[in-house]
Amino acid sequence: MYFLLQKVILPNIDLCTEEQLYFRTQGGKYNYTSRNLLVPRHKVAYFDTFFNAFSIKKWKKIYNLNITFFAG
Repeated sequence: MYFLLQKVILPNIDLCTEEQLYFRTQGGKYNYTSRNLLVPRHKVAYFDTFFNAFSIKKWKKIYNLNITFFAG
């Protein structure tokens, strides 16, 4: 069984357009009209940023989760 823990937040032209606060990519392009992030094949998008940081420690504490993650 899978649970959605967090959705990715993307830039909004009306709020903040500083893309590095939302994601980092290797050659990716963000389209503000369609709100799509296009990442080239074999490239990576990183979301461990100011707006998208995920704290497993906080989630485990708040929701009493019993999960283990292994960094690869």
